[in-house]
Amino acid sequence: MEDPSEIIQKLQLAGQGRAEREEHYQSMKVPIVEEVLKNLLEDLSTENLRRDRGSVVDDVKDLLLHADPLWLLNHYRQGETLNIVHLYIDLTVSLTLYAALPRCETDIGELPNSAYSTIPSRAQSVAETFQLLLTKLSVRPLQASSSSPAELSPDSVLNAISPHLVIFCATHCQERPWTNAASRLAADELLAATVQATGCKTVVELLCGSQEEGHGALAIVLHLMKPQMNKNTWKLNPATKHVFRWLLQRVRRPWLSEHLDTVLPPSLLFSDDYRTENKILGVRCLQHVIDNVPAAELLQYNRAQVVYHALFNHLYTPEASLVQVNNILLPPLAAARMLSTLHYS
Repeated sequence: MEDPSEIIQKLQLAGQGRAEREEHYQSMKVPIVEEVLKNLLEDLSTENLRRDRGSVVDDVKDLLLHADPLWLLNHYRQGETLNIVHLYIDLTVSLTLYAALPRCETDIGELPNSAYSTIPSRAQSVAETFQLLLTKLSVRPLQASSSSPAELSPDSVLNAISPHLVIFCATHCQERPWTNAASRLAADELLAATVQATGCKTVVELLCGSQEEGHGALAIVLHLMKPQMNKNTWKLNPATKHVFRWLLQRVRRPWLSEHLDTVLPPSLLFSDDYRTENKILGVRCLQHVIDNVPAAELLQYNRAQVVYHALFNHLYTPEASLVQVNNILLPPLAAARMLSTLHYS
């Protein structure tokens, strides 16, 4: 593949009209976007990426900065049927992994702060790259319409990558050892841009949808996170529990009940951990579930009884530090006990 700078130069020399641009791309032999994305993905997958401090990410950023939406959403060769949507998903995942936290192999599920030293700058760079992509996908001029069979709808790409962007933003927008003020701001701005680009008004609408538009992105987000939230994996990534709680806090009645079978197991898992901070996080998650799921649904399949016993067992834990839990334990415990009593009445 040509050097990205050469491709950018050819893209910049294109005319303003749609026909003029297409003719220019063909005459200058500009590679189709599928080829460029595939080569960038190959570069992003190499082991050298983490040692060269993101030169490939910089290439992606420069390309998105100068490319026009017509080229990003189009292919110019007859018979090409490569799925650009999947390539953009793969690109989003690869960029996210570049700013991912190191794998944690310790039983406590935490790493020393020094292990995260490079994460904030990487996260900021990736967030800025995603911002450029969203800017291009938000353009709706005639040349980016879906009138041609060779063109891709911007919404199809936005809807496909937005769940990944939500997880990325939730990872890096909170005050944690792997973030700083600049990376948190970049994540916040990216989240706001994602909400706007998808035509939503709030993060809640992005996650839960609206009565007019139907379901939001939450089901896919939780599906993407599910492999990281079982008893063998949730401590491998120190951000997982915090991302889960961030999501849970933003989903209330009436939407949470739809996802009860997905959010209840991790909440119980966290509350059952031996570390006090994880117990507290789990109890708070369970309280949110109790407060935002109708009693009738909690009573189904013995869920209320399971929650009650999970909370009740904390009262008999002989840890002096567990006194911290009592202030937040009693309200959800009382609610769970009431539900459990209703189950047997």
